[in-house]
Amino acid sequence: MLTSELSENQISNLISTYESELNELRFKLLKTEEAIAELQLLRKQQRMTVVNEPVAKSAAPVEVPSTVTPTSSSVSSKPVEEEEVASSDSDEQHDPFNLSEEFLKQLGHSEEDGYRLSEWDYLLLKTLKDENRLLLNHDFIDAAREYTESKGKKMTEEQLKGKVVRSLNKLVNKREYILKHNYKGKGYCYGLSIWFFKKSGKLKKEWKPKEA
Repeated sequence: MLTSELSENQISNLISTYESELNELRFKLLKTEEAIAELQLLRKQQRMTVVNEPVAKSAAPVEVPSTVTPTSSSVSSKPVEEEEVASSDSDEQHDPFNLSEEFLKQLGHSEEDGYRLSEWDYLLLKTLKDENRLLLNHDFIDAAREYTESKGKKMTEEQLKGKVVRSLNKLVNKREYILKHNYKGKGYCYGLSIWFFKKSGKLKKEWKPKEA
């Protein structure tokens, strides 16, 4: 139970810990929603296949096709989350911050693989690059708030958090351009992948927070 005996530093640490736990729950929620959407599309495809399947003649052998010929209602072979990012995302697809190609390549990004970053992806990468240190979830939200205000965009706090969580989910769990580090007493903090060893995935000594 929380008491008034907590120091300001302890309160700040608890807030950061709960924010990180909430962030993890949002990640799981997004993954669950994506899985449900993909299964619903698959079910729709199978139903369409059954409806459009011609009735076989009694004398003719029934052939089971190895693949389904794509139609306008078929599901693309491209993963759902990739399609949403590359084609149906309403966010800007160009880099509003002019991050260098060399920097993006160091993270493993290449436009040749068909994956396009959104403006929120670019924002998180730029924030880490500029701050040059590990950041907590609320640091990204603060950066997003400052960015939207500078662009004259009106967004609620929940909308901002949703954008940040969605981009973190993609950049951490799917693309691995950003990796997370267990920050004792404050949950998870985040850093650019080039700040971590490739084989072990451990954070390099020069990037470890002083408090850790």
